[in-house]
Amino acid sequence: MKLIPSNGINIGQRDEQQDEFGFSDPLNEAFVQHGGVLAVVVDGMGGVRHGSECARAGKAAFLHAYESKQPNESVRQALERSLITANDAVLAVARRHEDPKGVGATLTAAVVWRERLIWISVGDSAIYVLRKGLLQRLTASHDTVGSDGQAYISSFLGLPTLTTIDLPVNDVLLQVGDRVLACSDGLFRSLSEPQMAHVLAAASPGEAGPALVNAALSMQVPGQDNVTAIVLSCEADDTPSPITSNVTHKSRRWQIAAVIVFAVVLFGASGAYGWYRYRNVQEGRQVGALVEQVIKAFEAGDCATAQRLRPELLQRALRELEAIDRADRCDRFLKAVQDGDAARQQMAAASLADRRRLHEAAVRAYRTAVAEQVPAAASDVVKERLSRLEETVPVEQQGEPGQPLAAEPTATEDSGAAKEQGPRPQSRPAPPSDDETRQPIRKKPGGPGGM
Repeated sequence: MKLIPSNGINIGQRDEQQDEFGFSDPLNEAFVQHGGVLAVVVDGMGGVRHGSECARAGKAAFLHAYESKQPNESVRQALERSLITANDAVLAVARRHEDPKGVGATLTAAVVWRERLIWISVGDSAIYVLRKGLLQRLTASHDTVGSDGQAYISSFLGLPTLTTIDLPVNDVLLQVGDRVLACSDGLFRSLSEPQMAHVLAAASPGEAGPALVNAALSMQVPGQDNVTAIVLSCEADDTPSPITSNVTHKSRRWQIAAVIVFAVVLFGASGAYGWYRYRNVQEGRQVGALVEQVIKAFEAGDCATAQRLRPELLQRALRELEAIDRADRCDRFLKAVQDGDAARQQMAAASLADRRRLHEAAVRAYRTAVAEQVPAAASDVVKERLSRLEETVPVEQQGEPGQPLAAEPTATEDSGAAKEQGPRPQSRPAPPSDDETRQPIRKKPGGPGGM
């Protein structure tokens, strides 16, 4: 049996695209044998401030974690581990913004492995199977109704502990002709199940995803939410397809003529994207060397090198790779250190009230830098500065108001952690107290789009 993928995505009538999707490599024969083909949809929650960033972080973390699966790990174990990793990535967004209530995303992922469908889900994004014209939803929607009568999501990425995970015990045995659909709620809140079934059955395998998105947009729902649809069509082995996966693992070595690099390509007016863009072998080797450089620089605490290579990574559209995460963390680390150093320097000639304010700003900035977990000496220097500041509280002193504090270290005594120059970000608000509890996130207003 051959899998033929198709996908569509559109921003709808929202101001921001908060849907993300991704796939594992369907032509990596060795991985497909034990890991199958993965499709994942992550929907940033509209009731939170950082929904788009949560979706990107959750998708990238989930893909990277699943692709590290080893043959001795079951598909279910790998899916559960990847979900926890994705949740950790969203919680990291909360720590970065010092905003634990400002994050949240739903996630649904489907794996087709040896003609079986296995899935995992939190939130209200969905997985369906179309068989002989009948559409069946497989995932449970983690919805709840509050005392105010409003609908809320009860389980989602961004909770300290995931309260409910949809990970069924039994697989679904697939047949030739089946179509597996993974989608955000922007699709099924715009189209009824009979409408989705009709579009899925009528479209060709390679056009099913874009056809669903276009059908949703044609309904002209007020406030149309972001809409994403991934379709994996189970076809006979002789069905032609530019990108295929034979889940019975018959050899197709002649098809593997290039190294695949994750990318997104604009696909038509519906805003759909293509799966992959092929690169030749030489380009693939160059990309591999670039990724290795960034990761090695990060592990050595050489953030200047990682930051220098970051634009090239972005240009090559490698956001799914571990290297771009390392480069981003280095970029945030350096900017936070610069912000802290600037506040420390200004303290020397400031009044008592201003010294206290600048002291708090420097502490926040250094804590933000430490939270990025840049290894080696770079982080150690910042931790030392933070420790000194935390032990020193600005007090009134003898002498002129402009005299520097004797207990405060000067900016020149440290070196090496942040030599890069650039605009400083605005100071962030103090983090909430530890005893604040997380509440379920309310669904997005603005029409049937929901989340």
